[in-house]
Amino acid sequence: MTSLSNYSILQEPNASRGLRDFCNSFWGEADEGATVLLTRMRTAIKTSEELQTFWTQRAAIEEEFGKRLALLARMPVGADETGELRSSLQALMNETQRQAESHIQLASNVRRELVEPIARFHDKQIDRKRSFQSPIEKKFKAKQSQATFATKAREKYEGDISRIRLFRQQAGTLQGQDLERLQNRLRRALETVKANERDYAGFLRGLSDISAEWEVDWKVFCDNCQDLEEERMEFMKDNVWNYANMISTLCVNDDESCERIRTALDHMEPDSDLIAFVEAQGTGNRVTDPPPFVPLDPQKPSANITTPTIPSVRTVLNTRISRKAESLASVAPTVATATQPIQNSNSPSLTQVPSVTPTIQRNNSSSVNGAQSREPQPEPIPVYEREPPRPAAAPTVPAATAPPVAVPIQATPPQVQAGPSYVIPPPPPIPEEPPRQIRRGTSLRRVSGPLPHVPGSSRNAPVEQPPPVPTQVTMPITDAGDRILFLVKALYDYRATIDEEFDFQTGDIIAVTETPDDGWWSGELLDEARREPGRHIFPSNYVCLF
Repeated sequence: MTSLSNYSILQEPNASRGLRDFCNSFWGEADEGATVLLTRMRTAIKTSEELQTFWTQRAAIEEEFGKRLALLARMPVGADETGELRSSLQALMNETQRQAESHIQLASNVRRELVEPIARFHDKQIDRKRSFQSPIEKKFKAKQSQATFATKAREKYEGDISRIRLFRQQAGTLQGQDLERLQNRLRRALETVKANERDYAGFLRGLSDISAEWEVDWKVFCDNCQDLEEERMEFMKDNVWNYANMISTLCVNDDESCERIRTALDHMEPDSDLIAFVEAQGTGNRVTDPPPFVPLDPQKPSANITTPTIPSVRTVLNTRISRKAESLASVAPTVATATQPIQNSNSPSLTQVPSVTPTIQRNNSSSVNGAQSREPQPEPIPVYEREPPRPAAAPTVPAATAPPVAVPIQATPPQVQAGPSYVIPPPPPIPEEPPRQIRRGTSLRRVSGPLPHVPGSSRNAPVEQPPPVPTQVTMPITDAGDRILFLVKALYDYRATIDEEFDFQTGDIIAVTETPDDGWWSGELLDEARREPGRHIFPSNYVCLF
């Protein structure tokens, strides 16, 4: 099929509306306009067939997708759950079923509102082609054939005239028998030219008659084609527009389904669901101890063998130990320290956090058979309290002072209570850290968060601790009046993310003034050219001891 791009020409932009009509635009020499317009009408039919196929396949896809969603919605999901979690999962399945129905409905709408109308319009195009295009194509071929015959007759007639003129020119130069033979040839040429002249004139008359009839029929056909094309353009616009509205409605329905799922999830509170589960199906906190060994005397009657032993029952009151924080910390990437760890239990910058893990202390009560428990008592847990930071001093030469010493606090061992059951003593008191003084340049807006991701490290790599803090000695005072604890060297480049942090590069030396437990240390660059007042926070996993 010929493409219309081969006939594309530029039109004058100021051409009038009438000159844009089909009946004034598809004539041209050698009837080029007829070829263009007939190609256009065949392309229009082909486009309708392609769009009809597209809508049909789109409807089939939506129907298949809806059926598969309906099967998915019937899967058992969370049937054994309780509380709002079960309601949320049920809402998920219900909305999946609604989405399946929406897609099946879309398939039905596409067939009814898109496929059927374009099928009817395509039939209309076929009827127009049968009624108008086929006859005009036959007339166009007849006109082209008549023009071909006229052209060939004109060529024969012109050839005969040329021979007669040549014979007459040669007759003046010949004599005798040669002249007689030439006259015979001239006589036959005159008879032939008369016959060709009659044929040529007849072909021209026939071409003139066909051309007059062709102009009338072609003008009517151009008007019909323009009407049909205008109708087709409007139909295509409405047809595709309806499709866009259908998809938009489907998206709105899907969004409403998702909103209903989110509403159901808003009603779910994990703690409340777990409490309801415990209250509804909990089995209590009474634990039965294994039966003790009771030796039997073979000398006694056999009736004593079946004597039941009363089991020992106790009540437990445990304290929950959540592992959420540990699981989150296990995926936080940190850089591996480049130096050997330095351990110093006497460092005032280190704080040994007391073990707050509650343990069940079992009473040394006698069992049924009078046996005593042999569980050893826990040793006292040493708890160290960190010395509060010294207040900021004036920028003068510091006097030599002895480093503060951490004072161990002996935790009170749990008391042993006699009784038939086991109870949990209160956990040892956690020493409260004295409030720190607010130092100059310290921002109160920072919220402690995980240390930044180190370049080149993997998230699955084991968690590394920041560089160990060395034993504190007397160091100079910074320009801000803070006492320098020790020096560190940067392992990587770092760019600040908030106003309190400062940038540094690999190899920079940083004077550390404070080492909080969250890993975000305080200090300042020794390079005065790049040091900025008020910016003193940096990540400890980017440095090592200098």
